[in-house]
Amino acid sequence: MNEINNFQRKRLRLEEYDYSQNGYYFVTICTRNKEALFGKIINNESSLNEAGQMLEKWWVKLEEKFNLR
Repeated sequence: MNEINNFQRKRLRLEEYDYSQNGYYFVTICTRNKEALFGKIINNESSLNEAGQMLEKWWVKLEEKFNLR
């Protein structure tokens, strides 16, 4: 086996926390070579490109799909 297959990720979830409850969650997306695939940050604000706009559209629809409000 190579080193990648032997790598064990550290568990980031709290054992006693119920992640199904309502709350704020942060999602981090890392891209290869830190490429700006979804837009750029301009004057400390995100400026989404076409791909970023598509993701934002579907992110908002998640709330409707899973009746989160």
